[in-house]
Amino acid sequence: MADRPSVMFINGEYWGIYYIKEKPDEHYVEDHYGIDAKEVNLYWRWMGEVENGSSKNFMAFQEWLRAADLADEEQYAYAEARLDIDEFINYYILEMFIANFDWPANNVRFWQAGDSKFRWLFYDGDSSLENQEFDVYANAVYDGDDSYPSNRESTLFFRKLLESPRFQRRFAERFNQLMSTTLSYKNTFKLYQIIKEAIEEEAHLQFARFAPPEDFYAKNYSDWMVGQMDFTRNFLEQRPTHNFLSMKQPPVLALEWHQSQNRFVLHVKAEEFGSEEIGIYDGKGTKVFSQACVLAAGDNTIDLNLNLDKGVYNLRIGEQNKRIIVD
Repeated sequence: MADRPSVMFINGEYWGIYYIKEKPDEHYVEDHYGIDAKEVNLYWRWMGEVENGSSKNFMAFQEWLRAADLADEEQYAYAEARLDIDEFINYYILEMFIANFDWPANNVRFWQAGDSKFRWLFYDGDSSLENQEFDVYANAVYDGDDSYPSNRESTLFFRKLLESPRFQRRFAERFNQLMSTTLSYKNTFKLYQIIKEAIEEEAHLQFARFAPPEDFYAKNYSDWMVGQMDFTRNFLEQRPTHNFLSMKQPPVLALEWHQSQNRFVLHVKAEEFGSEEIGIYDGKGTKVFSQACVLAAGDNTIDLNLNLDKGVYNLRIGEQNKRIIVD
């Protein structure tokens, strides 16, 4: 959803920084997808609670999904016809990447209209970009009775889809692609800079106008710059560089490397679905590159966005090592 920072004045009195945002409601769907708002079924929780429209379609699909075996190709094909699988994968990877610990039992928005597919809206990520150690994968597949931050109802869709080898492969391919592109530090740092620069000159006045609560992490502008903005930047820098998913570490059966001009490609054969870390080390044994990856059972092709000097390196994934030459 689009947003931009603004400064508010009430009867001429300075009232600080506020963000103007698109609201994730039926009118957002109407504006962006050309669907009459009256036809939109907008859900805000996993038990079929609706903010607009009817819960009938969702409840019927959820009931079918509970009993389905998505390892069966025909049943998975039906699920694929009812869900926007690619955007569902994007949504889940993003939520896990930012380590949102106020999700998925909370802060969920998704919609559907007529016979269209169910689609998710990213909503409320203010409990994110903080804890590198939060077990995001365990949270996303938890099947217990707790009410928060996760429970079996809120993880049903993801858990059931993971039964399908086809979904596992699509998830792995998209995860690896996003780690090298959209969610790489090279890209997220640009967005971080835009957000920081948009409000940093105004932040002095914000702190002067409002005294933060006693337990607030930033007491003044300097605290905000170091304690929050630098902390967030460090999170973004470190996040793609280590395996942050607590999935099985699958045995890596084979590892090949290919370089064509500035394209660096790994071919990895894994025994089963799981996550690993790609590490590249120089001749002194110093790690010069690392990146989280997800491997599907069988052959995987992973493009890497590398900026290494020419030379000889050691590539490592799991127990597999390979000598590589960057030229």
